[in-house]
Amino acid sequence: AEVRLVLGRRVSLDVEGVVAPFLLSFTETRPSPLLSELGSTGGQGLPTWRRVSFGASYIDPSMRIGLSFFAAELSGRPITLLGHQAMALTFDFPLTLDGMKAPIEP
Repeated sequence: AEVRLVLGRRVSLDVEGVVAPFLLSFTETRPSPLLSELGSTGGQGLPTWRRVSFGASYIDPSMRIGLSFFAAELSGRPITLLGHQAMALTFDFPLTLDGMKAPIEP
């Protein structure tokens, strides 16, 4: 699910979340030696991909600049734990094709 709120055509607040359980998979109490460094789930929990991000952007006619927080993980651990986290600074700008300008839509 994704939600975007645009305030005054200049500021955008964004929230996105994904939860996808792997229904046809399973967890092992003793993973192979190659995967043991990643840790074991103890055979508990369904492997689930989960991702959440939220942030804000400033929209200018020539560029959009934003800052957001991102967290994701694929595992059978409790769904409230997200192991991979990052902050992202993004720059979006329109590209021209055959002399035509592509406007930035909020």
